[in-house]
Amino acid sequence: MSSREKSRWSRYVASALDPEAQPSVPQETGRPEAVNGEANTDRGAAVGGRWKGRRVGIGRAREAWDNRETASADAPPPLRELRLLPAAATVWAAAFAAVRLPPSAGWALAGLAAVLAVLLVVAASRGQARDPRGGSTRPATSRRTPRGRRSSLVHAGAAAFLRGAAVPAAAAALVCAGATASLAARTGGPISGLIAEKAAITAELRAASDARPAAADRFTGKPRYLIDAVAESGTADGHRFGTSATLLVVGGVDYASIRLGDRFSSAGSLQPLPAGDRNLALLRAAVPPEVTPAGGWYTVTAGLRGAFVRAAEDRGADVEGLLPGMVLGDRGGLDPGLEQAMKNTGLTHLTAVSGANCSYLLAFIFLSARALRMPRAPAVLLALTGLTAFVLLVRPDPSVLRAAVMGGLGTLAVLSGRGRLSAALLFLSISVLLCIDPWLCGSYAFILSVCATLGLIVLGPHLVRVLSRRLPRWLAAALAIPVAAQLFCSPVLVLLQPQLPVYSVPANLAAAPVVPAVTIAGMLAVALVGVAPALAAPPLLLAAAGAWWVAKTARFFQSAPGALAAWPEGSLGVVLMGVCAGAAVVGILYLSRRAGGGVFPARAERAERANGKDGKDEADQGDRRAGSRRRASATNAEAGFAGWRSPRRRLVAAGAAASLVLPGGAVLAVRALQ
Repeated sequence: MSSREKSRWSRYVASALDPEAQPSVPQETGRPEAVNGEANTDRGAAVGGRWKGRRVGIGRAREAWDNRETASADAPPPLRELRLLPAAATVWAAAFAAVRLPPSAGWALAGLAAVLAVLLVVAASRGQARDPRGGSTRPATSRRTPRGRRSSLVHAGAAAFLRGAAVPAAAAALVCAGATASLAARTGGPISGLIAEKAAITAELRAASDARPAAADRFTGKPRYLIDAVAESGTADGHRFGTSATLLVVGGVDYASIRLGDRFSSAGSLQPLPAGDRNLALLRAAVPPEVTPAGGWYTVTAGLRGAFVRAAEDRGADVEGLLPGMVLGDRGGLDPGLEQAMKNTGLTHLTAVSGANCSYLLAFIFLSARALRMPRAPAVLLALTGLTAFVLLVRPDPSVLRAAVMGGLGTLAVLSGRGRLSAALLFLSISVLLCIDPWLCGSYAFILSVCATLGLIVLGPHLVRVLSRRLPRWLAAALAIPVAAQLFCSPVLVLLQPQLPVYSVPANLAAAPVVPAVTIAGMLAVALVGVAPALAAPPLLLAAAGAWWVAKTARFFQSAPGALAAWPEGSLGVVLMGVCAGAAVVGILYLSRRAGGGVFPARAERAERANGKDGKDEADQGDRRAGSRRRASATNAEAGFAGWRSPRRRLVAAGAAASLVLPGGAVLAVRALQ
């Protein structure tokens, strides 16, 4: 390839790497050549002189480029995938407004957002048309004035901004239209007037959830149960009507056996619920229900759930009702004392199905399929099929769907070769879920899941980098997960419980190792209990052992002194916690930035040269780039851990691990033997 055909960057790099070569400067098309040869010679010498002064910088840049894969593997990735953040935030705000507005106002808001999106697209197209570069037939060799270049950049930037702003507007129009259409269907007919009048009705309903325990009746002390249901028809004042209203049914012990998909009739008085609630009204049942069991997959999954719970109870392995909750999300039999202990130690997320369960199941199915030499694509398809069956088994209510999408996000990102959880995929999943179910915008479970996942994405890698300077990397990663999630969830948690679980991090660290075993062994027991109950005993007992460990961990840390710290209630507590958590996040990011030099390959190679290493790996392999990456990876431990091999730091890490794990394990072992 001639110098005339090479790009400028290629010529300058070649000149910098070869001290004897000078960059050839091709003549511009349409410009007269110099009359005498000295002009061209002097100009080439001047250009060569300027670039000779920059050879060292270009060499370092090329060295960093050769080692870019090692740098990206060791350092936390820069958070640049924020292009969908405006869309997710706009969708969330639009859903929050749409579910609280009457249908007429919701349709107006959807139309306004759609018109705005169209106007932004049109404005972007017109701005692109005004761009001096648009549709230009000017030769590529012609020169552009600085003013013309600035004008082109301004027009291009404005058009890109307008196109980017049109995406959140269009997404807001979509979610507003969907929420308004659903709300109009729910409130259509006479049901709205009956709710406003607090009338008494008789309704035919379809259960949208299993019956779950509620607070006992204040006057009689009898247990009560809550059921989310969809009214299919009703009768009021002798007039029958059709409806699709969503109601929250409150009933006595007779309602405890109702399961998802069952149809039942009930009668009682209506009480309106606040705007934005998923259910329009509360139906206080005054008569026993007439239940028609559901068929299809409802019956199959209900049979498996019931068989698992009975098998655990018969063997005394239900662990105060915790095992069905950890495996199936069934918290109906959970002991109130244990439930409070889990809440006081920050382990509430383990009492039900969460995103971690979905991740463990996906990874187990995928790795098992790959171990059997199944190709990658069929293995991923099998893992997704298993996740779908898992969601159907544990009930596809909004919280479980949220856990499946958010929990499967990280595993699928790894399976697809990305290696790390993508912020863009998180924001995309938020937008999709809110478009499907706008009422998730006010769900604390959904909000906490988003906050925890965002904390792992934004803060997790940086926290691992900071902690790994004093601790082994495996311990730093184990500590980073609960700390990052706790920092991002704390402002929301103080709204639910204005107290701080002091031992949340060590409790999660102690309980985390057994959660995958409980999930996998529990699901194996569920699969076997219906066909071969005898074979289901070993995995059931293994899952029960893990649940026992979690329960004992919760009770141990709850009984520790100072387990709960008081915190201000209301908005003051939220603001104060937000300020404290934000300061902690900023401090961690600052420390991570200061520690960044220790994990970059260029610094690692300089440390290697200072230590007198001769690069035998490169000579053995015959590949300079591969050898460079191996040397950088080998020395990153020395540069990043800053003398980890010293005995004092080994003692610090061992003491940290002992202080977190050994006391709890010793006390639990002693209590078990008593």
